[in-house]
Amino acid sequence: MSEPYTIKMPQLSDTMTEGTVVSWEKGLGDKVERGDIVATVETDKAIMDVEVFREGYLSGPLAPADTTVPVGEAIGYLVGSAEEVGAGEAGSPAEVEAAPATGAPGEPAGLVYTVKMPQLSDTMTEG
Repeated sequence: MSEPYTIKMPQLSDTMTEGTVVSWEKGLGDKVERGDIVATVETDKAIMDVEVFREGYLSGPLAPADTTVPVGEAIGYLVGSAEEVGAGEAGSPAEVEAAPATGAPGEPAGLVYTVKMPQLSDTMTEG
């Protein structure tokens, strides 16, 4: 089993410190392609889509809709195969962030995927 990639709450503006998950556009176990929109999040200023730049399968735990999550905290996970998809339990962002990768002890970790934050404005330096 490979280690899941963490989908994090993006920082969509310089002043954003948290966002609210409005909805999930993909469901648990759905195949995700590069460029797919997986969720919609709301800030104090706008509603934006969360796009991923890796392929995989959406896995839990997923932050539930209407949950406020700090920037950089986990809102969901991508895994490499359909067999690795775990529903998990939706929980607080701290519980989601602490979710361990599953696998037999001594097994090498699988591929780690990076979801890159797109530059959403000329002044955006991080996300």
